Amino acid sequence: MNQGPYVSKGYLAISLDPIHVGTGEQKMARVDKSIVREPSTDLPKVPATSIAGSLRAYVGLHYADRFMREGAGRLPSNCAEDPGMRFCMKPDCPICVIFGFPEGEKGKRGFMSMVQFFDAHIAFFPVRTMVGPVWVTSPAVLGGMVESGLLPEDGPAVELGPDENGLQTDVKGGKLNLGWVLLDVRAGSSPLSESGRRGLKGMGVPGVVLDRLVLVPDKLFGQVVNSNLEVRTSTAIDPFTGSSLEGALFTYEAIPRSTVFAFSAIYKDPRNFQLGGQKLTKEVGWVVENVEMGMKYWEFLGIGGMVTRGMGRMRVLNA
Repeated sequence: MNQGPYVSKGYLAISLDPIHVGTGEQKMARVDKSIVREPSTDLPKVPATSIAGSLRAYVGLHYADRFMREGAGRLPSNCAEDPGMRFCMKPDCPICVIFGFPEGEKGKRGFMSMVQFFDAHIAFFPVRTMVGPVWVTSPAVLGGMVESGLLPEDGPAVELGPDENGLQTDVKGGKLNLGWVLLDVRAGSSPLSESGRRGLKGMGVPGVVLDRLVLVPDKLFGQVVNSNLEVRTSTAIDPFTGSSLEGALFTYEAIPRSTVFAFSAIYKDPRNFQLGGQKLTKEVGWVVENVEMGMKYWEFLGIGGMVTRGMGRMRVLNA
């Protein structure tokens, strides 16, 4: 975490349910409703827009007495006392100050958000094997965790060469299947050093995940992940009969439960900004506190889609 005009902090989160953040379109593919992926790697992710949108709603939900107006019809509504406005634009409002608002509210200028979120990428991905579940990672993933401050410089202990097609793990066995693919164990040691393991355990990563880490080459990581996503089949329900609606069967994919994600946020110090010509007095710690309070709601209300179908819950481990 860097202190100054801004604070940068890395987070680790573990999915308690499968996570489905859909693309918003239905197409002819392996499943009808696919999930958002990184274009360059084809790896599933939770986009920053989903993170920011859900947190904005949950921070408002936390301050229900301020954001719930009689007759609004839903919670949270908005912070403005004037029914014709969407934002109160007050210097102590946790929504207007932290998440900002667009230009155009009765001629008022917009205000930028005090927090920037970045996509949540898969750090450790659960895969079934002949010796039970393991969690798969790659050299590029561990390197990214070092850059974001989630691992120390000496945290990764990668022994695999970039051109090798084997595995590195201290899980016993000369060969290991990751779903349908069977690979040789080329290095019989953990992909994390003792300091890396100790640091992640201190952040709340479960010991079983750290004990059963498997390092795969970067070129195979996307293949392993996409081959082991959860796929479900559902159907729409006829509201008149209560039975399945004919012709409404569809399939959708999700990132499985117990996946560990890594993402970052940058918090700006409000004291460097003015709102409506008035200098803000709230400190950056106030911003961090409110955002991390909103993250706790993910554990109960979820993130993404299909939350009424048993999906979406996620726990931030180091908030």
